[in-house]
Amino acid sequence: MDKKTIEFITALYQAKYTKLTQYAYHLSGDWQLAEDLVQHTFSVLMMRADDVKKHDEPEKWVFRTFHNVYNNEKNLKKYSEEILLDEENMVLSSYVHYNGNKDSLSEILPKGLTEEEKEILQWRYGDQLPYDEIADLLGITEIACRKRVSRARKRCGILMGKN
Repeated sequence: MDKKTIEFITALYQAKYTKLTQYAYHLSGDWQLAEDLVQHTFSVLMMRADDVKKHDEPEKWVFRTFHNVYNNEKNLKKYSEEILLDEENMVLSSYVHYNGNKDSLSEILPKGLTEEEKEILQWRYGDQLPYDEIADLLGITEIACRKRVSRARKRCGILMGKN
């Protein structure tokens, strides 16, 4: 990164950090989360510095990016809460919890699931992989991974006559 780009980012950071952090706190109600969101926003800015420098209004770019970061965080939290609540009643999580036999998970999966759905359910419930690892295996974001796991679980439940 050249000296002018570093100066540009530093000036934008100094000019907007406090106001953006206060705004983030207003939205989230959590200072730690607000600071994390703002730091993530400026990390994106650093990766896209050339685009931001070309933008007519870099300050608006920073606030728009912040909103994207904030909405992603909100969506991730929403999906996490939905999944945690839903897993309490899910046949698969109960099976793995009580049986502990990951090798026979495929034996209880209903016919009609796609290969990807079976694979995702095996990774999540049989192998008990965290969402971020499954996302890496699939080459998708963690939010997209959580959606796929949720859909596969729901479809599995429907096929098993549980939903």
